[in-house]
This record gives sequence, structure tokens and C-alpha cells, in this order.
Amino acid sequence: MIWESREVFRVVLSETLVNAELRERYLQHVVDPTMSMVEKNFRSRMEQGEVQETEAPLAMRSVAGAVLGVLVLLGDEEINSRSDEVPDVLAGLLIHGLGAAEGDRRG
Repeated sequence: MIWESREVFRVVLSETLVNAELRERYLQHVVDPTMSMVEKNFRSRMEQGEVQETEAPLAMRSVAGAVLGVLVLLGDEEINSRSDEVPDVLAGLLIHGLGAAEGDRRG
């Protein structure tokens, strides 16, 4: 959904950077409830052993930051020309990280 609304999202995001009242409302009504929901889900997945144990609030904000960062880069030619690939690349990085596979490491 965010990807389809990315231009509107960019405008709102830009405005939150300069408008303190809007920023506070955005944090209170969008960010805080969303983070609460995803942290709860992430903690549940940690308890089930589906994801590694880590600091849920920081992990979820890091993921959100990565997604928002891609949205901010929408003017970038690489992002624009390959926008259909972005979700899979981002998901792969989040799930598998940047580390080389065990057999691929150079030593």
C-alpha cells in the first residue's frame, strides 16, 4: 500500500520535517500505534523462535527506517527504474542480512 501511495507519503514526510505540530500528531497517531503493534508481533515471533532474539523496539525502528529511506530516494534513477525489484531486495536484506553465505566468504 505504501508503495502505491509513495508520492503522497513523500509530501507528508517532508512536511513532518518542518512542521512540529504535524510531526507530533504523526508520531502520536501513526508511528506510536504502528510501532506498538509491530513490536508485539515481533516479540511473539522471537518467542516462537521464528526470528533471532534482539531488541524489538530498535529492530522495528531500523526496519521502518530502511523502508522510509527507500521512499525518500524515490527521485533516484536506480530506484525508479527498478521499483518492481525494491520490495524483494529490501526483504532479502532484512531476512538474510548483508553477510556472505558461509561458503562465499573470502579469507
